[in-house]
Amino acid sequence: MSAKTFSYLVKTSVPNSYMENLLDFYQKFLRAQNNRFTNISKLTENGKFTIKYDVVNQQKKHTLTVKVDVGNPLEITITPLDETITKQAIEEARQDVVIGVDFFEEQAKLNTLFFVWREGEVIAPATVSEKEKESISRLFLEMQIFLFVVFTAINLLVFI
Repeated sequence: MSAKTFSYLVKTSVPNSYMENLLDFYQKFLRAQNNRFTNISKLTENGKFTIKYDVVNQQKKHTLTVKVDVGNPLEITITPLDETITKQAIEEARQDVVIGVDFFEEQAKLNTLFFVWREGEVIAPATVSEKEKESISRLFLEMQIFLFVVFTAINLLVFI
């Protein structure tokens, strides 16, 4: 086993309250690629959430052990399991972590609702005009009749 270990720090914009969610997301990200990553385990060490896994090559040989300590910044420790491992393989393992974190940040941004207002501006609730109310009620009424006819036809077919 190689004694050389590589450590990296990766800054993230993920707030501390989302760190466990980041770890869960990254674990799913790794499990989806089970032909590249094995022995995936989620741990809590010294009060920090950690994920540990092995990277395998195309011949299914374990080449690297990667440990990611979740915090800000993320601490990535990559340990080659063979002395013939290239710097490119180590860099790809680091990039896998960065890509997983970027995916999580994108998902978090898509699922976050922001409220914005300007100082001194009156906040008034939105109103619905009579014409819009009529359109909305007509839409729901017509939709209910359509669904009733469809489900009645399905029930008749099932009954027959």
